[in-house]
Amino acid sequence: MTKFTDKLRQSVGTLWEKEFNHPFVQGIGSGALSQENFQYFMKQDYLFLAEFSRCIAIAIGKSKSIQEMEWLSHLLNETLKTEMHLHIEYCAEVGIPPKELSATEMSPSTAGYTNHLLRTAYGQSSLAAEVAILPCCWSYAEIGRRLSKIQTLNNEPHFSKWIALYSAEEFRNLSIELRNLIDRQAHTLNETQQNNLMDIFLKSTHYEYRFWEAAYSLEQW
Repeated sequence: MTKFTDKLRQSVGTLWEKEFNHPFVQGIGSGALSQENFQYFMKQDYLFLAEFSRCIAIAIGKSKSIQEMEWLSHLLNETLKTEMHLHIEYCAEVGIPPKELSATEMSPSTAGYTNHLLRTAYGQSSLAAEVAILPCCWSYAEIGRRLSKIQTLNNEPHFSKWIALYSAEEFRNLSIELRNLIDRQAHTLNETQQNNLMDIFLKSTHYEYRFWEAAYSLEQW
């Protein structure tokens, strides 16, 4: 029997391939991406992670079991204590001081994406919130793994560090565990409920692509 998250992945296969082949993503792998584009991305990603964490926190409050609450708390801790702290240190290394980071304004794409996550978390179930954040966790793990196989040996050190972070087994395992959490709940849903989750997943995937595009075009209001 096909798992629900496998169905989600199959539904966005073309989009995820388009995402991987985006010139921003390919520029990280080849080392050709400009520092200006990368700094823009890092600042927007910092803002995104803060709202991503809020989405997880809301889902924790709506969890139907201690096990679900426990795992989401683990994910929240990893995001806030590990990924966010590394992100701040990483931003300083690429020339973005904490004051500049905290003063950054959300781009239209970041605002749209985070609004989608929070609307889903506040308005629907913990499962819906988990599906909303899944494309971020899962696609970054895939992108990191694929870039690690093609990156140039003389790649810019900061790009190599980014690739190493998202190709790490620990990050991949988080995405697998999130998929397992979703699959354990989704198999009891009817077709209408599953279609709703598929729509949420698709919207998050579209926003993932827009996030790369915004960083590549240096999107402004």
